[in-house]
Amino acid sequence: EEAAPDRVPEVDLTSAMLADLPAELLQELREATESLNSEAISAVIDRIETQAPDTAKGLRTLLEDLQMRRLQELIKEAV
Repeated sequence: EEAAPDRVPEVDLTSAMLADLPAELLQELREATESLNSEAISAVIDRIETQAPDTAKGLRTLLEDLQMRRLQELIKEAV
């Protein structure tokens, strides 16, 4: 019997977590999300990770699950 692959525990991302980010990073994330460019979004998440690892983890989960609308909603609430 094969074991299920290890999954990193998911972080419940909130708009408050995004609101704690520096304004310029949040703006870059918003613009990248609006463009629906997953590479650009990932690049911004990489920069967020150094300052807010849990926030980055939650963002990455949304990106990997292709939940762009949810991501956009959270960013709007955070601004």
